Amino acid sequence: MQAAYRFGAGRWEAVIRRGDSVSPHAESTFKQTALGLNYLFRPNTLLKLTWELNDSADQGAGSDRVLVQFAYGF
Repeated sequence: MQAAYRFGAGRWEAVIRRGDSVSPHAESTFKQTALGLNYLFRPNTLLKLTWELNDSADQGAGSDRVLVQFAYGF
């Protein structure tokens, strides 16, 4: 589930995402909450900054992380 809010006619957008996956494989079973801030250069070009809070029985999959992504669509 994801929700986003764009601040007026500006280029900033706040995002919150919640995910839950159940699998017989420990590395694929997790709960995730992500908080993000997007900057829209154009409707098809944006820069994303996301902080993921991960909870998993697998130590590698359960690590929290900060992601920066540049996205461009055709």
